[in-house]
Amino acid sequence: MKKISLLAICFILVAGSQTYAGDLVALGLKGGISNNWARGNEGNFDDNVKAYLGWQAGAYARINLPIIMGFKGEVLYTAKGFNSDNADTEVRTGWVEIPILFSFGIAGKVELDIGPQFSFLVSDSYSDNAGFFSSFDEAFPDYGSTEIGIAIGADVNIIKKLGAYLRYTYMFDNSYTRTIGNSSEVFDIGQSNLQLGVKIRLMN
Repeated sequence: MKKISLLAICFILVAGSQTYAGDLVALGLKGGISNNWARGNEGNFDDNVKAYLGWQAGAYARINLPIIMGFKGEVLYTAKGFNSDNADTEVRTGWVEIPILFSFGIAGKVELDIGPQFSFLVSDSYSDNAGFFSSFDEAFPDYGSTEIGIAIGADVNIIKKLGAYLRYTYMFDNSYTRTIGNSSEVFDIGQSNLQLGVKIRLMN
């Protein structure tokens, strides 16, 4: 159901804005791979954690201004997560992400993008070989379902309708509460990723 809702949002973004055709707005689809890292301050978390290669797909809209700058909004689904040497732990999360970017045209076909990103957790899973926890909610109690971060990257327009993108995102720390006996402690956990993919312009 959540994936169907995401596809509906993408359809509305791309197909529901036909009245804005022309030089002002460019609409398209994009997708690629996302290499994800996690950081945390519980025990030796950073020593054990490994990157996870996920994927992302979605739609974008770019508003072109009569100067070198424009604005770009996107709706993406990104599969994130991490692995850990500690009991062969695997954590997987799915996020609907909305970056809102300032886009600067340089060197003809190259655009530099920078701006905030808002991410919303829509799916999660957890497993380990030792049976420490049975679910994501048990492993990371009270984990926040919304994250805010910064995105920076570049787009290259290869031909009029086809391009490629490279982007780095840094999400500010989320947190969860670990209860041991009668005491509780709040730990921080954060994510960052490097994205590489292609984009197809459908309008303009």
